Amino acid sequence: MEGNTAPVFDLDTQSAETISNVAGNQNVYLDGVRRRAAAMGRAAAAIGLALCFGGLGLLAATIVRTTQGLLGDLNGAGIDSPYTRYVSGLWLPTVIVLAVGVVLVRFGRLYASR
Repeated sequence: MEGNTAPVFDLDTQSAETISNVAGNQNVYLDGVRRRAAAMGRAAAAIGLALCFGGLGLLAATIVRTTQGLLGDLNGAGIDSPYTRYVSGLWLPTVIVLAVGVVLVRFGRLYASR
């Protein structure tokens, strides 16, 4: 064999006109823009994670308040209707904080990985 022989690729069929990922580094780096976007993505993911944990704390507080109100009436005069009277007023902020936290984590991970 001679010194510098190029590799040969034999294909039975090919759907595309060219094969572009045979050899070499196929990653395209956008130095400054990528680093800035990745940093912002990591920050958004960190904020989202903090909001998720805060939302879980609010969820626990909502469950405790709702249970206390329900058990207080159950042990007292009895349960009244409507049932919405027993649900703590924290349920709406809890849902909002959890939803925003999940969305920020997902978007943050998306931008941090690009």
